Amino acid sequence: MNSIRIQRFPYEEPYHVQLNLSAENGRFSGGLDFYTGVQCLKQFAADLQNFPKHIGDEAEFKYGSPRKEDRMYRHLVIRAYTIGGVGRCAIQFTFNNHEDEPDEGCASFSILADAVAINRLGKLLEKFSELQHLELFWSPYEEELYTELQK
Repeated sequence: MNSIRIQRFPYEEPYHVQLNLSAENGRFSGGLDFYTGVQCLKQFAADLQNFPKHIGDEAEFKYGSPRKEDRMYRHLVIRAYTIGGVGRCAIQFTFNNHEDEPDEGCASFSILADAVAINRLGKLLEKFSELQHLELFWSPYEEELYTELQK
């Protein structure tokens, strides 16, 4: 099932949050925890709500560095992008936990979604960044915010 789940664990709020992100596309899945500023989350939400502005447009959230030697806690990229010129879109995830064997983990894959579904994700993420909910669930066809963590 194509979906995204984000769990929030209160940390230095209202300025920073600790999040656990998991995503899957039916064949691949990945996830990791990371820390980010609430303003960064709000900016990415706004970018997704206005996506795409034109063919070839992208909206991107980046955390950390892909290079382990940069000594960043994690590396995460979430990139919404267009496919061709007919309004098809996708969201790509790149995860790297920068851990040593046997705990290492990295993944890169995309979820197909139309622009309207990606705009809905932006609205949902904006509401989530108000810090009133602990969990966000999104798929191209449905979304939900929860005040308690789901099992």
